[in-house]
Amino acid sequence: MILRVIEKLKIGGVERGILEELKNIDDYKLVVINRVENLNLSEDLKEKIEILNTNWFNMPKFISFSIKDTSKPNIIVTSLWKSFLFAIIYKIINRSKLICFFHSNKFTNPLSALVSKLGILFSSKLFCDSEAVRLFLKNISSSKKIKIIPYKFKLDSKKTALDFSNGLKPVFIGRIHKVKRIDKIIQLHAYLKKHTSISDIDFYGPIEDEKSFNEIESYKNSHYKGILNFNKVNNTLVNYNCIFLMSDREGMGEIVFNAMQLGVIPIVKPVGEINNYVIDNINGFHINDFEMLKDNIVKMSEEKKLSLISEEAKKVADNTSLYINEFMKYAK
Repeated sequence: MILRVIEKLKIGGVERGILEELKNIDDYKLVVINRVENLNLSEDLKEKIEILNTNWFNMPKFISFSIKDTSKPNIIVTSLWKSFLFAIIYKIINRSKLICFFHSNKFTNPLSALVSKLGILFSSKLFCDSEAVRLFLKNISSSKKIKIIPYKFKLDSKKTALDFSNGLKPVFIGRIHKVKRIDKIIQLHAYLKKHTSISDIDFYGPIEDEKSFNEIESYKNSHYKGILNFNKVNNTLVNYNCIFLMSDREGMGEIVFNAMQLGVIPIVKPVGEINNYVIDNINGFHINDFEMLKDNIVKMSEEKKLSLISEEAKKVADNTSLYINEFMKYAK
């Protein structure tokens, strides 16, 4: 049996993988330390979830749960550092194998570094979502312990040719939070609006930062469209032809990787694994300099090459295994 652990279950790239596990693995239990947010789950999936309704450092509750829990899994897989402490305690008490799953090539703060290194110490394997994260982990752990679990999922929308006759039609899908640099996205959009053919930008995602949300609301050429459940993401993406992401820090950037498979052109800051799979002016555009980006987009548009970039983007995952297959291969 697999015991899966996460601090919060909400709409996001990491959680997209966990949802895939919930649907496809029978002998499976998910422990959510804090709470479930903004997810419409079927009753059969809810039966696999136990919510502790506590904080990430409640050691007495973790010890009590670990002793009383009757599932007794042989494998524990835990994602994001705030779930590691619970998983370590459970592993020690129940003598299960521990796998810590990493999704970023940086530690967010000294505390996350400390807890993460503790998780690495107690882990029999380490999972990561990309080559960029693997290289980061290689500096602090044995490379033999590290396995890449790619964030490729079966598409529930057909790959069709997207329309670029009216220019760019942009979207952002993700957390409305300062770490996603909503401010920079709006600055870029306003700049491109002056120099290229581009529609208003739509934002989807949970509001986790009021300042970022207010920036969307106050910009006349942006629209907040609410929260998308996972099963509606692909059908929404194909209504657009490009996706913006300007985070200073990313791991895999799952939403970008997913969008590209549908032909949606990424206009992104080349950080984390994104730098490895988005090739500037070939299958997407890098945001390093606004003027250079504008010049590249104008040139590709005038030469009617945006459709070619879209077709190249669709090939991004051609030689990549599905997430669930690789997860099951190594979660043992």
